[in-house]
Amino acid sequence: MNLLLFLFCPAIVFALTPTQYLIKLEPNFTDSSYEAEVQIHVKLTEELKEFQLNLPKNADIATIYFFEASNVFRGNPDFIGQPTNYEINKNAETTNVKLRSPVELRDVKEGAYVKVVYLGKISNQTSQIYFKDAHTIEVNQKSGRFFPSLTNDEPAKVKLTVITDYRAGVEPENGFVAGDHYGYKDNKFANVFDSTKNLKTSQIAFKVKAPTLLVLNSN
Repeated sequence: MNLLLFLFCPAIVFALTPTQYLIKLEPNFTDSSYEAEVQIHVKLTEELKEFQLNLPKNADIATIYFFEASNVFRGNPDFIGQPTNYEINKNAETTNVKLRSPVELRDVKEGAYVKVVYLGKISNQTSQIYFKDAHTIEVNQKSGRFFPSLTNDEPAKVKLTVITDYRAGVEPENGFVAGDHYGYKDNKFANVFDSTKNLKTSQIAFKVKAPTLLVLNSN
């Protein structure tokens, strides 16, 4: 009897499935702070009114938006964003996020994503983002989550962008290749990396090296 129940038990189907993670982090060596933005691009399987997120520990959540695109404008999805309602429980693993307007499948014909913006302090102690030494910031999620995910935390392709000063170094782990780096605002530099395989956000780890001095040979 138990075997029959197991065989006919329906699989859990999630309303949202991640298709890509776009992650941007800007750490600051001077004041030991960071700003982060994560876009979780998703597919919908049914009408959506609410969903759950795993949020980073010890971070201040600035905004959670849901973007949807039913049309294309000039060759790109024409995303429209709506704010969400949520309450952060520091003791809970997940946060329930409610949409202000339901989203139907026809609303996301050209795409959809969840956008989370947050900020916090870089620790000198064991945490998710910390100073490994005076010249190295490390992101390592063995002691807890730093990047948001859906509750199922399914793997997907990742584009990682780390904003630094010029001549800083970024060393990702777990299978990344260098993408198209570019100049950023305020004389910063965007270090871009693409994953070579699907990853969960909890598997992302990397180091950021402080800028090195440019020494000119006087000879």
